[in-house]
Amino acid sequence: MTHKDKLLNLKEAAEYLHISQRRLEKLVRKGKLPAYKIGGSYLRFRKDDIDNFRGLSFRKERKYNSYSLLEGIKDFLYFNSFYIISIIIALIMLIVILKF
Repeated sequence: MTHKDKLLNLKEAAEYLHISQRRLEKLVRKGKLPAYKIGGSYLRFRKDDIDNFRGLSFRKERKYNSYSLLEGIKDFLYFNSFYIISIIIALIMLIVILKF
């Protein structure tokens, strides 16, 4: 497999396109971007397919559906909610321990 044929995972493809992972998944579901499933659940993308998509339709798609700050915050909370909740629980436990 050459460097050109390397498959990108969901995170790498989203970063390459400068969009959220959720947005990329929507594009795949709508059939606008080809993706490959490995093991039935892990999405992979060919870089050539992404470059073709970027050249043909990404500019049009982004023009009408720009990625807003609110969408970015939702993505952040969606993907990091476990860590946020864990920190809150740890802080509450620390406060309780220090009061006694």
